[in-house]
Amino acid sequence: MSKTITLRPRLSEKTYALAENRVYVVEIPKDVNKHGVARAIESQFDVKVDKVNITNIPGKAKAIISITGKRRKNAEGYRN
Repeated sequence: MSKTITLRPRLSEKTYALAENRVYVVEIPKDVNKHGVARAIESQFDVKVDKVNITNIPGKAKAIISITGKRRKNAEGYRN
């Protein structure tokens, strides 16, 4: 694999609780598959990966409000 994968930890109360059971949550680019994630984690942290789960979490829909305070019709955006 020629490219490097940036692993960013996802920090929340839920992930802290999962870490007690040795389950770690990281954010990865969308174009990486499970095999690439397992190889990246094994090489960066010197551990053996048993299982990798990947999920795609879309951003929440958000209404766009104009400067005047009036809502625009059919103007919706998405959060990250």
